[in-house]
Amino acid sequence: MNIEKFTERARGFIQSAQSLAMRDGHQQFSTLHVLKVLLDDSEGMAAGLIDHAGGNSFAQGPHRGFRDGGERL
Repeated sequence: MNIEKFTERARGFIQSAQSLAMRDGHQQFSTLHVLKVLLDDSEGMAAGLIDHAGGNSFAQGPHRGFRDGGERL
């Protein structure tokens, strides 16, 4: 994966997902880490898409199904 091909915003999400994984003691970041940083984004694009599609992005509170450590509830 050539990270230089991504936009600066996308690279920021990837870096945030990597930081989240490292903070939680995971050796690799996964799609769940990426999902969490996308859902926690202050601009709310991912959450907005979920809501627009008929879902409820806030159904399980601010972490939307994840504990603070990134583990699924």
